[in-house]
Amino acid sequence: MPKFDIAEIEMPDVKYISYNITLSKTLLITFNFTNPYNAALTVKSFSGRAFCYEHKVFLGNFSLAEESVILPPRKSIALTLLLNYTDDGKRHLKDYHHEEEYVYVDLEFKIDIQGVILQGNYTNFGPVPSVVDG
Repeated sequence: MPKFDIAEIEMPDVKYISYNITLSKTLLITFNFTNPYNAALTVKSFSGRAFCYEHKVFLGNFSLAEESVILPPRKSIALTLLLNYTDDGKRHLKDYHHEEEYVYVDLEFKIDIQGVILQGNYTNFGPVPSVVDG
């Protein structure tokens, strides 16, 4: 099995751009994802779980809005994630954050880039809107 030093691997650059709430109260989060390589990369999946940063309560699951995305070499592309809140997650935001316009969340994620699975955490991500119930 080939060995490589993870410290030598250049990771894609990911930056938060914006959010949008759909009429069905699904949260869409858009990132700018930059491919650092001279070859195109295929993001087969990007999924995970979101938790309230302050209270560590599970809020819901998120996944890539598209089936898969091709990242052109040395270019940036906007990726959109859909966050589907659980009923308990909605209730938590309503009960504990009803006076706040925004909250911060912790994300546990898994990304499949051309069959290579990367797992990680993003702590204190946001701001994201706390209003999820009509």
